[in-house]
Amino acid sequence: MTGPYDDIIGMEHHVSQRHPRMGRLDRAAQFSPFAALSGYEEAIEEAARLTERRPILSEDARAALDEALSSAAQGDEVSITYFREDSRKSGGSCITVRARICRIDSASRLIMLSGGISVPFGDVLDIRQ
Repeated sequence: MTGPYDDIIGMEHHVSQRHPRMGRLDRAAQFSPFAALSGYEEAIEEAARLTERRPILSEDARAALDEALSSAAQGDEVSITYFREDSRKSGGSCITVRARICRIDSASRLIMLSGGISVPFGDVLDIRQ
């Protein structure tokens, strides 16, 4: 019984004199998946990322916070919770850090903390010694 390719099955593989042999990586790249929508996965991940709304403090909590801010001094180590706006979508996140106060700038209304963190007075939600 003879097959349809019996006449060529024993022939030597042709090697072109004109075109150089393609490298393995270049050949493999021909068969890699094609991303028709570049950036789609990143857009989906960004849409799925959750943000929080800025908490609204009660009058009593605001008064206690003002008192804690006025008693805080340069060099104190504090645990401070503040709200940081998200740069890409509405809302943000509440962050708590333990750091030393480097400077309190009343003119700019900023608290400068060790580690290069600066927190605007209006974003502070809680401060504890």
